[in-house]
Amino acid sequence: MATEARQFLQAASGDRLHALYELALRTGLRKGELLGLRWEDRDLDGGTATIHRSLQRTRSQGLTVLNTKTLASERRIALPTECLSSLKIHQERQQEERQAAGTG
Repeated sequence: MATEARQFLQAASGDRLHALYELALRTGLRKGELLGLRWEDRDLDGGTATIHRSLQRTRSQGLTVLNTKTLASERRIALPTECLSSLKIHQERQQEERQAAGTG
């Protein structure tokens, strides 16, 4: 990984979106693929993610989650160890935020 990317990740270590940045830089996923990921697409124990949807901006509906454009785009990728750590931290933080927000 390039020095600049490592420096960026270090500088963004406290940022709420650090896991997203980590995934982008370490996996090379496209922006729409990153934003289309859901927790159920990730197997943190197995260390993989399944790519089968993408968040796209359409003229008629604005931001829309769509299936990948081709079957070749649908794939399972291995997640680097660093991404797994970041994702687990993000998931814990997200659960704490949900609890703090309550049901109201």
